[in-house]
Formats: sequence, structure tokens, C-alpha cells
Amino acid sequence: MASRAARSVPELVAVSRAIFGTVEGNGLRSGRKVLRKALVADKMLNYYMPILSHAFPGYMDEIRSRRKAKAAELSRSGRGAPKKGAGKRKGGKKK
Repeated sequence: MASRAARSVPELVAVSRAIFGTVEGNGLRSGRKVLRKALVADKMLNYYMPILSHAFPGYMDEIRSRRKAKAAELSRSGRGAPKKGAGKRKGGKKK
């Protein structure tokens, strides 16, 4: 009787693994824990609102147009940002 019970335990374990979808661990690292997690890529992509200027070329939102107008006004009065390469580091001493 003991041999029959000892023989049926591995079979019972194999059947329960097939039913419940569990995997026998062997003490080694596997990616099972990472693969079991829910995917978050869609949530990350939907976190920010889509950029409308990509969908509609030529579209300029209120903030962007206000910033552009302010930069033009500052450059007309001579207080705007310098052109590339014409800033603080342009006329330095050479060592």
C-alpha cells in the first residue's frame, strides 16, 4: 500500500500542475516573476496628452504662439536671446 501511495503522489502533483498552471521551482532564477506582471506600456503612453502639432502640421497652440510673440518682441527691442555662437563665450581670450 505504501508503494502505491508513494507512486501516486508524483502523478497527483503532475495533474495538479496541469490543472492550476503552476511550475515546479528548482531554486534557480527565472523571469517568471517579471513575465507574470501586467504590462504598463499602454498606460505610460496614455499618460501625456498627444502632441497636436504632430497630428496637425501648422497647428500652434496658445502657449506656443504667446512664447513666439514674446521672443519676437524682445529681439526687436534688443533684449532677446543671441544667435547661436554669438553669446557670452564668443569673444573670450585665447590661451
